[in-house]
Amino acid sequence: MEEINTGEGVKIIMTFDITLIFFSILVPSLGYSVPLILAGTAEVILERSGVINIGMEGLMLVSAFVAAAIAYTSGSLILGLLSALGIGLIFAIIYSFLILSLSADQIIAGIGLYLLGTGASVLGLYAVFHAAIMPFALPETLPGIQVYTYGKISYLFFVSVAVSIAAYLFLFKTKAGLVVRAIGESPEAADAAGTSISRVRFAIIIIDMLLVSLAGAYLSIDLNPRFVQGMTNGTGFIALAMAAFANWNPLLALFGGILFGFTEALPLWLSVVIGVSYPYQFTNMIPFIAVIVVLAGVIRRVRAPAAVGRIFKRT
Repeated sequence: MEEINTGEGVKIIMTFDITLIFFSILVPSLGYSVPLILAGTAEVILERSGVINIGMEGLMLVSAFVAAAIAYTSGSLILGLLSALGIGLIFAIIYSFLILSLSADQIIAGIGLYLLGTGASVLGLYAVFHAAIMPFALPETLPGIQVYTYGKISYLFFVSVAVSIAAYLFLFKTKAGLVVRAIGESPEAADAAGTSISRVRFAIIIIDMLLVSLAGAYLSIDLNPRFVQGMTNGTGFIALAMAAFANWNPLLALFGGILFGFTEALPLWLSVVIGVSYPYQFTNMIPFIAVIVVLAGVIRRVRAPAAVGRIFKRT
């Protein structure tokens, strides 16, 4: 923005650097897209097997806390990351026991996981740091590619892209992926063909929980190197909606992650780069408004796996 005095008053001329505009929105958009891509892809794979996980938000929160707390106390980001994956494995075992062994309703079990993860993250925060926020930010973040002065693209972004591509190849180009999709459509037919429904679903639940934990860990040790209550800000629920947006296709989940990552980066970009001021409550609304608008446009054109959310009991 420039001010020019012409003698007849001051005229304000807006000038924009195209490079600044492009990279200043691209870099944070890719940063915000990482947890969405990971969790969205995880949910696509899981629902293709006939299981739904609405507790992702809670798992992401507790994974973010554990990753930040362990990294802070040990001084090792890798140890923090591995600890978060350990939490994902524990949640996978709990969830599998509830829905596969006890035949619990998947929605109720998912709500239980959400409450468990959310409560555990808050309890742990006060137990370890005696505050509603970590007192200090982590001294370092995960490595990435520095894009001039516009920020860093984490290597986990490229990992998330690889995960989505690998998930697509697995689901649609391998025999094992065909078995997973068959279970999601008709577990009875897959069982009659000799497939162990419980074993396949248990394996997929483990993959799902590990990817969701990785997404949560990324939030606290890379995107925002500290833990704050509720720092996921609905990311898990947006990822849940992304499965429908992507029509249960991992490649479309990749596109959706970048798209919704842009909606999360847009408010910060408008305020910092463009200089637009607005209430922060409006900032928090933008990603959810985008989800509602997008889903309203595609929901009638997609079809969920027929057996998703349905309890299977062998007779």
